[in-house]
Amino acid sequence: MIDEALLRVLSAHTGRHESFAQRPVAMTGGYWAAIYCFELTGPPSELTGPLVLRIMPDRDAGLLETIVQRAVADQGYPTPRVVLGGFDDGLGGAFMVMERADGRALLDGLALGRTLLRLPTTLRRVAHQLSAATLQLHQLDPLPVIESLEDAGIDTALSGVEARFDEIRAAAQASFAGFADLL
Repeated sequence: MIDEALLRVLSAHTGRHESFAQRPVAMTGGYWAAIYCFELTGPPSELTGPLVLRIMPDRDAGLLETIVQRAVADQGYPTPRVVLGGFDDGLGGAFMVMERADGRALLDGLALGRTLLRLPTTLRRVAHQLSAATLQLHQLDPLPVIESLEDAGIDTALSGVEARFDEIRAAAQASFAGFADLL
């Protein structure tokens, strides 16, 4: 049960018995991770307020995502602060606990019956949000992110542009249609 596993992990982190003010409730919007919101009763300051648990099915991708999110948040990028991360079989894999941020899904507002009428407005809003977030992200210094990844033993060359080109070259050489044109 997610409740017991999460309390075990949080109690080990704080060194004391933790309890829920709000038990974990599944959230929607996750595309590859299971997401739960919860709140603790009288926790230490770093675990105060509404929190989110993300459980990611891939250990390496979960570690990478946790490190990157921490590093960009440390530089002031507006993303929820990660307060705890790691791997736990009882939770279901790689996980991170972070502050909960208010927000809405990018495609929020597209309801049946009115979808076509709202589509132009929604698409303009999404394009603006994505471009603004990308501009802000690309203004960050990549060195702290790279150093954090390397400190964790992650080969950053494997996730760079050249690695993607190598994958495309391999696909093109294997005669997969369209990859030679992509190169």
